[in-house]
Amino acid sequence: MKLNIIAGLALLLFTGCFEIVEEMDLNPNGSGKMQVVVNMSESKENLNEYLKSGSANGIKIPDKTQLQSYLDQIQLSLNKVNGISNAGTSADFNEFIFTFTADFTDVKAMNTAVTQLTKELSNGTFSIDNKYEYSNGKFVRSFGTIISPEDYEKLPVMQRFVLESARMVSILSLAAP
Repeated sequence: MKLNIIAGLALLLFTGCFEIVEEMDLNPNGSGKMQVVVNMSESKENLNEYLKSGSANGIKIPDKTQLQSYLDQIQLSLNKVNGISNAGTSADFNEFIFTFTADFTDVKAMNTAVTQLTKELSNGTFSIDNKYEYSNGKFVRSFGTIISPEDYEKLPVMQRFVLESARMVSILSLAAP
């Protein structure tokens, strides 16, 4: 069941343009709030068709109830990470906009949460080299790849196009000391 949901989510992501907006409000002590919005509204017609048909390219697509259940599980998992609190998820299935929020005690907790969540979402098949660092008032954000160049070249042309046309925006707000 979980693999079907993961495959379905992956297929939904690879159906057209999407945007990820990551917004972090960072306090001088390194704690803060994070919000990540995955916006797939540009592909909502295709996504609605996939959901109606229940499958795409031979892959069973989870229904909205199953997707919501999976989002609830993500929320529970995030709240179990030491240093993460008030984790939440929301879903707008009309526009296909999904929001993930959490408070964190320090950026190390965010690193742990991202690593754990990536492993859970992929069933342990990949991890994101995503790192936040904050020390002496200096914030550093680095983001690696989730797929090797060799594996990327093996993707069908359409999936490469979708990945290349995706947008990611990171917004950092630092509170005054």
